[in-house]
Amino acid sequence: MASLADEYRDVLSSQPSLDVIPVEWLHLTMQGIGFVDQVPPAEVDAIVEAARVRCAALSPMKLTIGSPHVDSESIQIAVQPAEPIRQLRSAIRSAIANVWGADRVPEAAEPYNPHMSLAYINAPGPGTPLVQMLNDAPQITADALVTSCQLIVLNRDEGMYVWEPHATITIGRG
Repeated sequence: MASLADEYRDVLSSQPSLDVIPVEWLHLTMQGIGFVDQVPPAEVDAIVEAARVRCAALSPMKLTIGSPHVDSESIQIAVQPAEPIRQLRSAIRSAIANVWGADRVPEAAEPYNPHMSLAYINAPGPGTPLVQMLNDAPQITADALVTSCQLIVLNRDEGMYVWEPHATITIGRG
């Protein structure tokens, strides 16, 4: 993923309306749980353990990353196939439901669009120049094997999502 993002970095960084995401903050967004000060640590630990059990039943994901496009808030890049990512998110949502009940799982299950963001749009304006920039950029793809996911403590500082890992969960029996 990092090498693919690097291929787009020069093109994206030439646009003043974009905050390009550094390699260490590239991610596939899955599912929120809640604010750190509002979720008791024991409940977080119980969700992590339930997620470990559910994610162990899944297979590691072989993904292809490519086809960037302009979203209302970011430059996103498609991730295929989407179904294994949806299964992972469903496992995480089920783990939350195990601890809190299905009616307390945060965020709607749909719509959910599996993607990796490359840059955040930091100013209002027409999207046409950004679309043209992506159309003119080389169309490249990268393959990735995803064998784990992380529960993170998330912040949005200086226009960028940044985080610290809280727990790493293996996908499959690893």
